[in-house]
Amino acid sequence: MRSKLSAILPGLFLILAGAIALWAQLGHFYNNAPQFWTAAFGGFGVLFLVAYFLSGVRAWGWLFPAFICGALALTIYLGEAGVTSSIVGAPILVAIGLPFVVPLILDVRKNWWAIIPMWVMGVLAGVVAVADTVQGEWIAALVMLGFAIPFLVVFLTDRSRWWALIPAFVFAVIAFIPILSTNLKGEYIGGMINILIGLPFLVAYIASRKAWWGIIPAGVMISIGLMIILIGIFGESDMIGSMAVGVMFLGFAATFGLLWLRRDLHPADWAKYPAVVLAILAVFMFFSAQSLNYAWPIILIAGGLLLLYFGFRRKSTETKI
Repeated sequence: MRSKLSAILPGLFLILAGAIALWAQLGHFYNNAPQFWTAAFGGFGVLFLVAYFLSGVRAWGWLFPAFICGALALTIYLGEAGVTSSIVGAPILVAIGLPFVVPLILDVRKNWWAIIPMWVMGVLAGVVAVADTVQGEWIAALVMLGFAIPFLVVFLTDRSRWWALIPAFVFAVIAFIPILSTNLKGEYIGGMINILIGLPFLVAYIASRKAWWGIIPAGVMISIGLMIILIGIFGESDMIGSMAVGVMFLGFAATFGLLWLRRDLHPADWAKYPAVVLAILAVFMFFSAQSLNYAWPIILIAGGLLLLYFGFRRKSTETKI
């Protein structure tokens, strides 16, 4: 019975829609067109909703035309009622997001993906509703922050989905750009953005051994961010630029060096080659900056930290034996 209904209903809806459109073309109900279309879309919404319940709760695809038709009816009604604010555009967005609630209720672990479109459409609807009363910078921030939250929820509901942290952090970082741009220098903003974008890769690396590759984009983005911030602090000059680039290359080298030191856990024996090359480039940039007073202390400290690491590692290995 339900299969027959699913096959018949679309045809009936099309016939009814065609009849209404033909009736409109013949010149009828022009004077009462808004009221008619409000009633027509509302009626279609009810019919689609009935079709959904007759087809079974799992056939939630019927809810899209049901809610959208209802939203169109509400939009026309608000327009005719004299509402001119941006809230008129919100019902359509809500209608698109609402059907995704059903698969979440049916099986939240299996249908976790529905959180994302549901939340995104809800955020967009909220933004449209307040667009006339909130400053543009805050609207952009709310949109991006709203996009971040569902990805964070996906990770918190299942820690094996570490990948969700990456878009969550990226959207969260982008959310603060419009606000920060009014108070901070461009270099600081650029540096902070790069560092914050690198953090989710670092968290993914810590959360899952399978994401060992995450240390590479984390180290690269954080190193670039430090370079930009250093230029913002000390100003733009040839010496400062060379020093900042040297710090960046040193961060790159440390990234691959860390990966190589943990080669017993990951297939990363190859990481020693880029680590050495990047370290040489870092030293070269320090020398080219004619700032040995800064370069040698940094090199000595880095060498001392490396010796300490190997010393403690050798001691712990001997203790285990």
